[in-house]
Amino acid sequence: MPVEKIDALISWPHARWISLQKPASDAKTLQPRQRAHIVDWMNEMDDFADTAALVASLDLVICVDTSIAHLAGALGKRVWLLNRHLGCWRWIHDREDTPWYPTMRIFNQKESGNWDEALARVLAALEQGAWRS
Repeated sequence: MPVEKIDALISWPHARWISLQKPASDAKTLQPRQRAHIVDWMNEMDDFADTAALVASLDLVICVDTSIAHLAGALGKRVWLLNRHLGCWRWIHDREDTPWYPTMRIFNQKESGNWDEALARVLAALEQGAWRS
């Protein structure tokens, strides 16, 4: 997901956003305007155990299909996965849940490349308080 797509999500005012990403390239690095909305301790994470401790302290993890999604799911944390259209077979197409991680909710892209629609559904779920249930 292009980093600028998270602007709509991080502007939701009822959360404290914590970064769980170590960018692999400059294209994935948070932009200065985004840093005002996101706490980023990832430079202080020495290994995956440190990241796991950070994830364990969160109420909800929202992420794309990365190791963080699997980590949060394995820890039993509530995790919302933003999944690309016709993504990995592991997520079983056309479902919002997965047998592998009972605490995971999947927000699949309805069409390839359309993150805006998937993010709009995440925002609607946040507004409805679905992260609390």
